[in-house]
Amino acid sequence: MLVISAQSTQYILVAVSAVADPTETDGVEFAFLGPYATAGLANVAVVTPSTTFYTGFWGETTYNPTLYSALCLIGPGIEASVALTSGTYCTYVKITGDGEGEIPILYSGPFAVT
Repeated sequence: MLVISAQSTQYILVAVSAVADPTETDGVEFAFLGPYATAGLANVAVVTPSTTFYTGFWGETTYNPTLYSALCLIGPGIEASVALTSGTYCTYVKITGDGEGEIPILYSGPFAVT
């Protein structure tokens, strides 16, 4: 499990598999559910209609034509999307389209902030 210092400002990267390139037309957002005391609790956390999603962006991916990098900057830095306190979080990624078709919300797994 990824462990990040609460004092660190860094990117969370999630690999997204897609048949068509989402980086041209689709946005990406992140939800960090928690903090929880354990990874087991974080693993069963689910998105609800009131879940807050934070703006992410697409990074460059050149090693696999169907795998795309979604990124979100977290931490105490001014440019970070969100600062997280100590605990274990569950990450979800939402792909926002152009108003047509799917809007998937993808489970990414837990990570810890210490």
